[in-house]
Amino acid sequence: PVRQTFVMQRGGDRAFYAAGEPLAINRPYDVLLRADSETPADDLVALTGNGRRYEVLSLAPAAGEEALRAASAEPAPPDIARRYQALPQAPARVGELARQVTAGAATPYDQALALEQFLRRFPYDLAVSPPPAKRDVVDYFLFDAQRGYCDYYASAMVVMARSLGIPARLAVGYATGDYDPDERAFLVHESNAHSWPELYFAGVGWTPFEPTGSRAPIARGGVGEERPPYSPGFPSADVQSGLAAMREEQAVQQRSRWLVAALLAFLLAFGFWLVRRRRPEPELVALYE
Repeated sequence: PVRQTFVMQRGGDRAFYAAGEPLAINRPYDVLLRADSETPADDLVALTGNGRRYEVLSLAPAAGEEALRAASAEPAPPDIARRYQALPQAPARVGELARQVTAGAATPYDQALALEQFLRRFPYDLAVSPPPAKRDVVDYFLFDAQRGYCDYYASAMVVMARSLGIPARLAVGYATGDYDPDERAFLVHESNAHSWPELYFAGVGWTPFEPTGSRAPIARGGVGEERPPYSPGFPSADVQSGLAAMREEQAVQQRSRWLVAALLAFLLAFGFWLVRRRRPEPELVALYE
């Protein structure tokens, strides 16, 4: 579990951001879920609401390469497989290329790494020409343009992974930005807008990859590295502790806001009473009294 504080420098963006899978936010929010006729509406798309400063409790990916290799041998849940292995009518050569690239990969995780490394060789180019009308975008990127920006890389890896039977989805948001040691915070600019693929591994969940050649690959713990042991499942004790701390802080902030509001109301009433008391009365009223 990771707690993050976000401060938006400008308004107008109703999306709440989080690293990994968001669990709770300390402001009112709406949950957007993906649903269709065959799959229940339990697939989180986004959290939205109003607020320029907010805290998020979320689950960040923690599995190393060894755990991902072991987990990738397990089949995905039926709902995940039904939705995230579905393919558009992409040209057959896209799937054929995916199989060629991953021919020597022993596990689905190794297949994902092979796809990622293959796509990272393509030059990054923001000025790439748009694909011709009615042309499959991924096919155009892989065989004609062979250069592009993050949307092209991420879309290509999602389609190629699905063609191999690996559940995959496209995520859109922002890259990490630049760390400011004085502020002890990451500064994220509009230019950090980014998209990336996430692949599903049973027992681990959605795992991000970085096929965009202009960005550094994602560092994961390899075999023999010093890192805490990964155990699949929901870390309920840590999450409940984080939720309890967040709720307690919200309650304290709420009580503080009510106290400040009551004090302001009292001061305003007292000031109004003082003004009325010291204001000279009209002459007729004074004479009558």
